[in-house]
Amino acid sequence: MSYAIKPDHLPPVENEIHFNSVINYYRFVNREMIGTSSERTLISTIIPPGVSHINTCLGTAFKKKKDLLNYFCMTLSIPLDYNRL
Repeated sequence: MSYAIKPDHLPPVENEIHFNSVINYYRFVNREMIGTSSERTLISTIIPPGVSHINTCLGTAFKKKKDLLNYFCMTLSIPLDYNRL
């Protein structure tokens, strides 16, 4: 199933802003809810372009891959986990 609809057959419109779908980027994803038996509260991952996720996850796209990796590495630390972003 394709989540992105590509209107390739439509002519370009003058002064139209073209937005890329967020699905075309690497994204930081973390769980929205936690289980009561979880030791960690901030469980995160990076998902590749073309992959979607469901509503129980929060996804964030970054303009720069370096910023994405820096943020992801910070979320793996114990002090940031207890800070509760």
